[in-house]
Amino acid sequence: MSQSPSTALRKANARMSFDFTRCLDELAGRDLLPDSHDSAFVVGSLARGWGNDLSDLDIYLVSEKPWAGSSSGTIRVPLSHPDVPTEYFYTEERRWEVKYWTAGQVEEILAKVSWAEFDQGRTIGQMLTRDEEQLLE
Repeated sequence: MSQSPSTALRKANARMSFDFTRCLDELAGRDLLPDSHDSAFVVGSLARGWGNDLSDLDIYLVSEKPWAGSSSGTIRVPLSHPDVPTEYFYTEERRWEVKYWTAGQVEEILAKVSWAEFDQGRTIGQMLTRDEEQLLE
């Protein structure tokens, strides 16, 4: 006998849920949390509630100063300070991706989507890279 649609949906939602309240503790325990940060937030499919068993957890940290700790690599964005350090790790079979932005980088990205830029008729894809757009989502 097949499951009712509501039962199947509840089971799917249970698989996709994630306890975001423990993220900062996990990062601190791995020495991946800056001593001082302005904000920390999640983006991507898990944050939207669209995640699945293979979805990674995308965490963005914003600080005044650039991240000086360990990182797996960097992404480059078209900003005056183009490097965004990243760290990847697995915990409880889920891949975590942490990106370390500075407040100055965020301000530059916000300036790219000002009314003045909008009035020029540009699309979001013409103004921002995918990484910059994801920061603003």
